[in-house]
Amino acid sequence: MSEAICKSLSEIRKLGIYGVTPAEMERYAGSLMTDAEQLAAQGDMISHGDQLAYLMKTVSNGHTFMSPKQSYDVTTKALLFLTLEEVNEAAAKLCSHITGLNNEEEGIDGVLVAVACTPKMDDTYGPSYVDEESFIQCILDACQIPVQQEEDVVVPHSLVPDSVIEKVLPENPPFWNGGSFTDGTTNTSPDQFTRPFTLR
Repeated sequence: MSEAICKSLSEIRKLGIYGVTPAEMERYAGSLMTDAEQLAAQGDMISHGDQLAYLMKTVSNGHTFMSPKQSYDVTTKALLFLTLEEVNEAAAKLCSHITGLNNEEEGIDGVLVAVACTPKMDDTYGPSYVDEESFIQCILDACQIPVQQEEDVVVPHSLVPDSVIEKVLPENPPFWNGGSFTDGTTNTSPDQFTRPFTLR
């Protein structure tokens, strides 16, 4: 368990001290937009149970309840103006309860609560036994481990250079094949549209 605590707290400290890299922010923003697009595409098809759960979560967190389309529009606008500095300032605040446990950092006021779920056991001397004292010490020790800033790794959108794609596309233009099926479904021509799905 101590290894897991050290690893997780080191990642939180790394985020709080150094923030995210420009490439990480680009990837996170892309994922956020994908989620918003998927939710907006579902529109009115979201079940009543899911809507109710979303409403309850929104109210309990003090957020604004929005339709999927409104949420998509707001997310799009917010990401246009959100800066890396703002994200890293928020990360520093969110992680300050962990970064402040380092002996060289200024601590924060207030109570810090940590919860550990461990199997019940009679062996109080084994390596996997955890009590309050050893748990607290493990957290404090983990927060003394030095962390290094992440290298900004730029993930390319394509592994094929644009010049190669531009050359190959005219030589291999895309086209639709008709739908051909072995399960008894009637074959369809490339220009035939069927509902609810077009088979081609």
